[in-house]
Amino acid sequence: MMQHAHARIQAVPPAKTTSAQLEPSATPVDAPAARLVRAHADQEVATTTSRRVRRYDFLRAARWAIGAGYHPKASATTLRVAEDLAARMNADGHVAYGRARTAKRLGLSRRTVDRHVACLRELGLLAWSVHGSRTNTRRAAGLPGWAGTATIYAATAPPAWDHAMGHRILGCGYTARVVGYTCEGRERAISDARAAAARRQRDTPSCRQNPRRQKAKVGGNEKNTAARRQRAARSTSCLPHQAAHGVDVAAWVRPRVSWTQREQLRRLAFALRPLIVAGMSREAIVAELHSWWLTWRPNSPAAYITVRLRAAALTARLSPPEEAPAPVQGVPPNAAFRRARAQLHEDWPLGRTTGADGPSVPDEPADLIRSRILASLAQAEAAVRPRGPQDCTTLADWEALVDDRIRATGRAQ
Repeated sequence: MMQHAHARIQAVPPAKTTSAQLEPSATPVDAPAARLVRAHADQEVATTTSRRVRRYDFLRAARWAIGAGYHPKASATTLRVAEDLAARMNADGHVAYGRARTAKRLGLSRRTVDRHVACLRELGLLAWSVHGSRTNTRRAAGLPGWAGTATIYAATAPPAWDHAMGHRILGCGYTARVVGYTCEGRERAISDARAAAARRQRDTPSCRQNPRRQKAKVGGNEKNTAARRQRAARSTSCLPHQAAHGVDVAAWVRPRVSWTQREQLRRLAFALRPLIVAGMSREAIVAELHSWWLTWRPNSPAAYITVRLRAAALTARLSPPEEAPAPVQGVPPNAAFRRARAQLHEDWPLGRTTGADGPSVPDEPADLIRSRILASLAQAEAAVRPRGPQDCTTLADWEALVDDRIRATGRAQ
């Protein structure tokens, strides 16, 4: 590779124009003689005089250099190889060579691909970023098989192309960049932009007919079309003030329900949205969550609340309407049964044991539990809130409150 390291850069006069198609703006204006980079040492990213470009500018520079005939061996096949490399470039303008696959895609031999890639390097359009190697990288990793190192090329543009296009360049070499245009370059850039906009311009709606909308096909694997429409009809979006209100409710509920304290506020607000939309107050929501009697902490409280509410809604929707139970005709209890029942209530007024160890008493109704929770929350709010005139029931209480405030103000002063 380094046998030509000391060879000089040769200036080659423009040759005949090839069959490659030129762009309208590719005609060189006062361009200096193109200099072919013959030495491999000058075709590296660190030593090249060309600046880095991306796919679009690389193709423009390739069409300009090949169409102007600056390389005696460049032809339309060279442009095909350049277009194949450009199609596989990443955002930084780097591309893996892949000589075998490139030759297979273009229907060329490997030697032909190598020859045209060498022409692109000598024109200053490609520079080595990584040299390929046949060293087995899989053996170093302890894996079976063989895999070498790919050659990585970087797309570049020679200084002659920048001069012909009227670019003002800051810096030199691979890291140089365009900072402005000359007068001729500005006019050329404007004409190129207008031509590109004209190519991208679409017809007005009056010049074309809208295609007919195809009907939805129901059959085969698309038997759930109705279910998809039903899911699409349900919208979970809400207005900004509704979302803010839900977050406020979740921030008030979370510290009062222990098993929801690990959940994020927005997720908890989304899970509580059915209860909020139903018109329940934040105290009622806390009472509802406490009435579930959870003795464990879910990993995802919001998901648990969502599943629980959906199951309750589905049960209420699918269960048939309750009918009035028929009156039970039976024998009234005797005196011994009534005495045993009275004795049981005296011994176990609030007992809730189940099994053979003791008597069984039914649980308290959910409404009673909810009312107790609401009463305890109201009592806690009243204890935290400072006592005010609205809490006074008599004139004496109000006078005592005023005296306390006067004494507190005097001490503060």
